[in-house]
Amino acid sequence: MAAEIQQSTVNPDYTTVKLTKRFDATISDEIEGILKNLCESKKYDIIIDFKESNYLSSMGLRVLFSISRILSEQNKKLNIVNAGSTVLKVIKIADCSSLFNIYENEEKMAEDIK
Repeated sequence: MAAEIQQSTVNPDYTTVKLTKRFDATISDEIEGILKNLCESKKYDIIIDFKESNYLSSMGLRVLFSISRILSEQNKKLNIVNAGSTVLKVIKIADCSSLFNIYENEEKMAEDIK
């Protein structure tokens, strides 16, 4: 499986999706399906945890953009945590930094949303 889904440990109103593989074309459809199912519940903001994934392709970025748009329509947010320098560089080069809330880790995110 390309991701693990769990209730956020820092805020019960958030669902964490922990990526376990490189976020590229080989898993983008699977991740998009997981995220769209979470969006359909309209219950939770979503956290994408990149701790175990150090790669984000343009396909992965497209998925994040699409999900961010859906969540925005629901007044929810897409949050990114534990992104390494390579992932952050892709987001910055694509000029998408403003589309996501990006945090060093979930604990820093929890401090910010209080």
